[in-house]
Amino acid sequence: MKRQEGITLVALVVTIIVLIILAGVTINTLLNENGIIQRAKEASIDTDVTQTKEQIQLELLARYSKEGKYTNADVVEIVKQITGKDVEEGSQTTTTKKGNPIDISDLWVNDSEINNIWTQDKTTVTNGRVTLEVGQSVSGYTGNNVGDGNWCVLGAQNGKLLITTNSNQGIITLAGQDGYTNGINILNDAAEVYNDGNMAEIARSINIEDINRVTGYDPDVAKYNEGTSYPYQWKNEVTYTLNVSDLKIHCQGTKYPTNDTVSEYTSFSYWNGSNWETLDAGESVKITHTHYYYYPQTLSTTESSETQINGSTSAYHLLFSNTSNEENYYWLASQYTLTDLGICGFGIGNVGNGRVNGRTLYNSDGTTRYPNSDRGLRPVVSLKSNVRVTSSGTLSI
Repeated sequence: MKRQEGITLVALVVTIIVLIILAGVTINTLLNENGIIQRAKEASIDTDVTQTKEQIQLELLARYSKEGKYTNADVVEIVKQITGKDVEEGSQTTTTKKGNPIDISDLWVNDSEINNIWTQDKTTVTNGRVTLEVGQSVSGYTGNNVGDGNWCVLGAQNGKLLITTNSNQGIITLAGQDGYTNGINILNDAAEVYNDGNMAEIARSINIEDINRVTGYDPDVAKYNEGTSYPYQWKNEVTYTLNVSDLKIHCQGTKYPTNDTVSEYTSFSYWNGSNWETLDAGESVKITHTHYYYYPQTLSTTESSETQINGSTSAYHLLFSNTSNEENYYWLASQYTLTDLGICGFGIGNVGNGRVNGRTLYNSDGTTRYPNSDRGLRPVVSLKSNVRVTSSGTLSI
């Protein structure tokens, strides 16, 4: 009996030792310099710093939009407003409300000059000192051997001046599921080679928002196909179901069709944001229609012979001239979904035939649309704030 108790005691001691070792491993995993808690703490600090800096920049941009400039006194005021900390003009750092250090060295300006923050009103772009027109040629920028005379003003975004090329720079082929899911990255990666590493902050592909800022088109105002007897109306939410009884795709929309409608299709595949999924019998999915097309002269599906965008022929020439031939079409790095009766299309935007449109690359019934979709690349460069620009479009640092 005593021998049995001894064995039990030894086993208990061994168990306790093992638990202590495991606890030590767990604590070390949580608490060491590369542990879970430390990584979570660092991520929290990064988020706090990034959000604080963005809040300050947005307030300064709002001050600029209202006053036409901002001063270092504005920086002092807004930094205190956002962080609760007093700072002296020219300070390199301060801290967030949570006490994390934040770099503010790039916020200070020479008060004798108007800030180089750009805003856009359709075809007009200005920094309060220099005014440019969309389509106007710029000189002084060379990216990937594309030089003067080929770069033009495109617009402004987040206070930065945008330029683009006046012709396609190579051909990109997109097709099928991969063309839809990876198309934006493929286009942006191809455009990155046009970053000169000096004047450019970033280089990316042109997208549909760039075009809409020029034309003034607002899809929420235009409401593509609103009130028609088509499922492909702007923001129509269509629920697709693989019906159990007849094994066909049924659909019903918030705008059209408003009643359960049976289709001829028997399968439905869709992109869920991270993977392609296929409906099983009895399953449903809701897809929102986000495709539209329009002509720049009318901001509608009606064509016009006028080659003007709000009176600016240079903007039209830059973005829409010579696009009647398919070899001159170019991609827009923007996805869309097109809802129809029992079927949904997944595509990437493009400009062609003198209008904003898109190319459906994959259908929910499993078919690949247009397996060889070749379109041009239009790179867009966002210039750094320290790039000086003259009214004639000459760039320098």
